[in-house]
Amino acid sequence: MSDVLNRYLEKLIHEHRRIDARGVMQVSRMIELTLDEVFIELTVRMGKAEKFELSREFESRDDEERDLRRERYAAPQVETGISSAELWQRHAAWVLLGDPGAGKTTLLKHYALQSARAFLATQQPFALSESKGDSPRTGDSEAFLPILIPLRFLAAELAQQSWQAKDAVLNYLANQGLIEMGFEDSTERAALFAEFKLALKNGRALLLFDGLDEQRDANIQRNTVQAIESVLQTYPNNCCLVSSRIIGYDAAPLGASFHTATLEPFNDEQMAKFFQQWIYAVEQQEDIDPDENTQKRAKEKADELIAQIQANAGIRTLAANPLLCTIIGLIRRQGATLPTIRVELYKLCIDTFIFNWELQKRRRADQQNSLDKDQTQAVLEEIALYLHERCADNRASHEQLAQVIREFLVKDKGLNTADAAHKAEQLLNLIRDVSGLLIDRGNAEYGFFHLTFQEYLTARAITRRRKDIDRYLGQHLFEPRWREVIRLAAAHQGMKDAETGSEFIAAIRRHPHPREAIMHYAFRMAFLCLKETKVELDTSDEMMREWVRIYLAQPELQGLMTCLITQQGLGLRYREETIRLLLNAFKGKKNFVCRSSAEALGKLKNSITFTTPFGVLKNEEGFLRSRAAQTLGNRKDSAALPTLLAALKDEDGFVRHRAAEALGYLKDTAAVAALLGALKDDASIVRSRAAYALGYLKDTTALTSLLEALNDNDLSVRSRVAEAIEQIDLGSPLCPN
Repeated sequence: MSDVLNRYLEKLIHEHRRIDARGVMQVSRMIELTLDEVFIELTVRMGKAEKFELSREFESRDDEERDLRRERYAAPQVETGISSAELWQRHAAWVLLGDPGAGKTTLLKHYALQSARAFLATQQPFALSESKGDSPRTGDSEAFLPILIPLRFLAAELAQQSWQAKDAVLNYLANQGLIEMGFEDSTERAALFAEFKLALKNGRALLLFDGLDEQRDANIQRNTVQAIESVLQTYPNNCCLVSSRIIGYDAAPLGASFHTATLEPFNDEQMAKFFQQWIYAVEQQEDIDPDENTQKRAKEKADELIAQIQANAGIRTLAANPLLCTIIGLIRRQGATLPTIRVELYKLCIDTFIFNWELQKRRRADQQNSLDKDQTQAVLEEIALYLHERCADNRASHEQLAQVIREFLVKDKGLNTADAAHKAEQLLNLIRDVSGLLIDRGNAEYGFFHLTFQEYLTARAITRRRKDIDRYLGQHLFEPRWREVIRLAAAHQGMKDAETGSEFIAAIRRHPHPREAIMHYAFRMAFLCLKETKVELDTSDEMMREWVRIYLAQPELQGLMTCLITQQGLGLRYREETIRLLLNAFKGKKNFVCRSSAEALGKLKNSITFTTPFGVLKNEEGFLRSRAAQTLGNRKDSAALPTLLAALKDEDGFVRHRAAEALGYLKDTAAVAALLGALKDDASIVRSRAAYALGYLKDTTALTSLLEALNDNDLSVRSRVAEAIEQIDLGSPLCPN
């Protein structure tokens, strides 16, 4: 291995082996945790088209009903819960999508570290895995030199250069790319570039492109996509992963040679494991000589925090996000109370960051008469707005930021030019010397620690004056780069009071899209914001009424409309008469409208709709009755027990199937006898769901009947019976799916 390649790999490991927590609540001494100490294997979901097979007992039904059931029950399938470690076993080229803070960049760094360390240890490139399909050749013991490229840097070069797509990535690496990696010497750059090119020619490069969505200009994003696709066409058989936020990716997606994986939120096990590892790592740093007491104390603190999170649905929702888990851990370390809304978490983080700066100022002679905390807050908001509006790569030079600060202090704070210039330099010197939310990225350029905090501060900036809100919404409402900002702005306004939150929702709706009458873009954006903010009941009810109208009037939009109410966020509020609009649809003669209404009611999670499925179970259409049974089960309402027991005797097998499943969710052992009877149902799908429900109830009196059911003539039933027996015997699956 050449000296320059060895130095490159060691530098890559040194720069990425630690978790960078500089921007997240550092009041006491800085903690430095390694990625190995806290890394949690993430899971992804992948789209998967599967042929739908009807159960035997329903194949004999008439063609119209069979086609209806195929359409309604054969929803597009996806694979979920796939470990991120399995990606390379399947394919060689991936797009990794995820929400803000979902762990995209961390996962790319993890892959780079794995590869670089193995390369150094063995003097051979790291074999990511044995693989199949179009992924690296099966059985290879060589390959894959990691090359990690932040796409904001590549995009900045593409904006200035006239490179052909096939040459763009290599031209970037040969020049500015290697300078960004810290190789200033031209001789070293030439030698290292030769190593990169050799790895690409031999199909031994692991290309990791981070942040495709961060390009503000759609043309630049398309050029970036073409550059990535071209380098793989020129140098096939290499591995490649491109990360992007979900929102923003569709503006210029990669081609069919790339497979798509979407990061899933932390499940309970991942969340718990994260806090156990994170707190233990922190406690080890706090102790001069870590011992068994360190581990015991860490476990006690982790158990306490996990219990607190699980007991609060709002905090548990936040803890599904890795970045927010980090913030929660740091807040808990400071002894503060955990907020239940993410915008409050961000606010607490910013407040503590500014407080940390105030502490630092007292120790520095050059910070006398510097900006106070309110001025610092306002300046950070102005910097965020400048970066978000004008800097596609989310960073700016020292002089650019100094000018932004000077102009803001003169115009908005009334300082004279000399004082403004002096205070701007004081602040930038503090940023340079003190780790924090706004960090020095090298080459006298600055940017925010994480794009999420830039977006939050931008949201605060555009809502400082009510008269500016309409201007910013008019300019940016339908731009993918601004969607997160607008949602955070709505949440920030709702924190002030419900009336202010309502005003922001109304402001969004004052800016309709040219195709608003067909696609309702502004309304749908307002509805997403509704899930983020506190508003008056009149506003929420009016939005819900409009949602119902569009849902029933435009069937082609029902998938898009359903997505709105299933988004995580605050609960929807509406008056009972609004939901009556859906209930009245049951009385219509069009089955499609009836079915749509039932599905919509099943998605809504407000107590007003709790009683509606009882009546639906008397509807003449079996599909509606099955949906109603499913809805009752999802709500786990014990009052539904008699109704569901009756539904278990319904003439329609699909209704009995849903009723059996729902009875398991109620966790009421009064259903055991009826479910044991359902194990002998004529329909195998009902017998299968009855076994599933008995396993869920974990009642030992069911074991005798379940053991007998292991002789069922249907394999799917026997499989569910075996799973149910294991649930009862062991309390949980030995190997969870």
